[in-house]
Amino acid sequence: RVELAKVLSAKNIVVDPQNKSGKSNTKVNKVTKIKVCFTIRENSVAEAGTKDVYLRIIRPDEVVLPSGNGETFEFKSEQVIYSAKRQLEYENKDIDMCIFWDKNADLIPGAYTVILYAEGYEVGSATFTQK
Repeated sequence: RVELAKVLSAKNIVVDPQNKSGKSNTKVNKVTKIKVCFTIRENSVAEAGTKDVYLRIIRPDEVVLPSGNGETFEFKSEQVIYSAKRQLEYENKDIDMCIFWDKNADLIPGAYTVILYAEGYEVGSATFTQK
């Protein structure tokens, strides 16, 4: 139970597909980056310090959009591909942050899922639709 209490969680997850001008866009042929903003919640039991937050963006056909080099991280004893990663300095308080994925794979119309991970746990998810 103590281990579960230490798990970070994310709230207010907002996904913003953007065109080359940085404006929101839902058309797959116009999107050049996907911005995912969220708040890592305050957790007085979690250890403070540097944390890696991983983002996975999953297309409607279940394909994970890869990072530039197709890097992976360990989740449930498996190596899984992530879309983007960012470090944060966690100080046991709410912290707002954004992670960007620069388009390097084809987008297709439909419903996408974004999942955030930290310290070996899924910390939040959201969905968005592209036309």
